[in-house]
Amino acid sequence: MKKLLCVLCAVLAIAGCKQEKSDKPVVQIAALYPMSGDGAFLGDTARKVADWFISDFEKNNPNAKYKYRVIFEDVQFSATKAAIAVQKVVAIDKVDAMMSIQSSVAMVLNSVAEKNKIVQLSFAADPRVATGDYNFRISTGLDNIINMTFDKMKAQKMKTFSTVALANDAASVAVIDEFKKSAAQNNDIKLLSSYSINAGDKNFDTILQKIKIKNPDILVFEALTPESDLFLRAMRKTKMNIPVTGIWTIASLKDKSLAEGMWYVDDAGATDKFMSEFKTVIGGDETNYGEYVYTILATLVNAWESADAPAGQKPTPENVVASIMKNTAGLNTALGNLTIQSDGSISLPGVMKQIKNGEQILITE
Repeated sequence: MKKLLCVLCAVLAIAGCKQEKSDKPVVQIAALYPMSGDGAFLGDTARKVADWFISDFEKNNPNAKYKYRVIFEDVQFSATKAAIAVQKVVAIDKVDAMMSIQSSVAMVLNSVAEKNKIVQLSFAADPRVATGDYNFRISTGLDNIINMTFDKMKAQKMKTFSTVALANDAASVAVIDEFKKSAAQNNDIKLLSSYSINAGDKNFDTILQKIKIKNPDILVFEALTPESDLFLRAMRKTKMNIPVTGIWTIASLKDKSLAEGMWYVDDAGATDKFMSEFKTVIGGDETNYGEYVYTILATLVNAWESADAPAGQKPTPENVVASIMKNTAGLNTALGNLTIQSDGSISLPGVMKQIKNGEQILITE
């Protein structure tokens, strides 16, 4: 009998009955990122940065109220894939928060977040992402971006521009729409023509020929990879001597040599402290927007740790939202000190960059 009891105890121990269990509630955060395909480099960096953040937080905050877990789901840059993945993380993983990197994906999460009272904080340009009580976004304000771009055009004596946007990407369309509105109110720079491309397009000969005929001083181009890489590669083959700029297009190119010499406005850069630590922990100079992953996680964790809740229990979604609105302003992150607007948008200043020798270089002049 004693032998049988010993065997049973051994089996139960292996099964985990004697494993140490955390007495802290676990906050689960779903990260819907491109983990495969042309955007996989963004997802790969995001996962590494998330692991780094959680490790650092647990080491430096042994008395934290909660433990945190980040669950990555591969949605590439597809709203369709996001619609499937978000159902899984809500119904099966029962996540407390969600994050993503692109407006089209974040817009899919928006309605799900509202319906299920799950907090979303995504890196997204489209202001509609922050619509509702439970949705937040972090991005450089479009007004700031466009003003900086127009100022640079004027400084270079440019009078005309044309646009190309990826039609099924909400962020690309939103940026180009704002350029059009600003151009209508700006007598110094004239919009000559606008064109659209679609996901999956590989032949751009017709559009490029039309642009060549119009001959704008500069082309404002907004798209995601792989279409952005394919378009610029096709444009290079035509030997068309028309400058190109964009907002997130150039920074997210898989092959940045395609944009050699191009200047553009990008989102706020990482702090020197983050860059130094990134090079040590992750390696390399290209952060692939890892500073946004670190900042989003820091903002969410700060909200949960600061929210009112009974001891040993997670706060209600309403209290988390209140905590974000109350405790985000002034938060010191990988992007510097944050500010938050009443509509749930965390605004950041834009910075001017240029591609030199295949690398993104900050323009300080």
